[in-house]
Amino acid sequence: MHILRIICTKAFLLGTLALVRTPKIIHLGYTIRLTIGKEQNVNTTSPPSKTSTSSLWTARLASLVIIGGLFIGWNSIWIYPFQMLTVFFHELSHAIAALLTGGEVLEFFLDPRQGGHVIHRGGNLIITATAGYLGSLAWGVALFWAAHLSRFDKVINGLLALIILVVPWLLKGQGFALVFCSIFGICLLLTSIKASHWVNDFLLRLIGLSCVLYVPGDIYSDTIARSGTVVSDATNIAELLGGSTMMWGIIWLVISLVILLIMFIQLWKSPGAN
Repeated sequence: MHILRIICTKAFLLGTLALVRTPKIIHLGYTIRLTIGKEQNVNTTSPPSKTSTSSLWTARLASLVIIGGLFIGWNSIWIYPFQMLTVFFHELSHAIAALLTGGEVLEFFLDPRQGGHVIHRGGNLIITATAGYLGSLAWGVALFWAAHLSRFDKVINGLLALIILVVPWLLKGQGFALVFCSIFGICLLLTSIKASHWVNDFLLRLIGLSCVLYVPGDIYSDTIARSGTVVSDATNIAELLGGSTMMWGIIWLVISLVILLIMFIQLWKSPGAN
């Protein structure tokens, strides 16, 4: 009761003081508003805090570490699941393009030797054939920027895990596709639930960067280095639109490298999700 009485007394005194000073407050109202406006302008143009700058450099460093690790261990068993995930996105992009253009997916197949195919009936053949390389690149860019710009990495990884788990069953996945997607999807789902934000952020960056770095090499290998010896998406496009497999491979390679360049330039400029 004593404490409550003191609080009430102070509130009363402050209220009384405010009433006594009201004319002065009204008289100075315009000046006060101007001052507040100036303070707001100063705040909006203030330099970033040390915390936000530190977070930005941490994000950049994490990305550089991932890129370095991918180049060093590209042929290791640790990178293999992420390479296969890029193949999954490649075939998923074919399937989505076929469905969106009125087709039907008859088979979704992944080969453990980092290959795969989608058999579909109907749909726009040009769009479907083009969607593979550029689609998997788009998945990688989107996932990387989701990690960089969002604080909901755990949620994003959870949703991605559900996509990986469900898609092969919906699209008549065969053999290895069901096994790989089940194992990777469950591991990713458990990570999204159990692991910290930073672990999920790092993993999401790793998935995105492994995709965007895999695609140019895949295009070069399939359409330029082994042109004429393997049937690729570029072969199908050449048959539909003319030109050679290598020509379409070079076009896709240039597009992918330009997108990569823009992405890394923007990474250096972007403040990210501090």
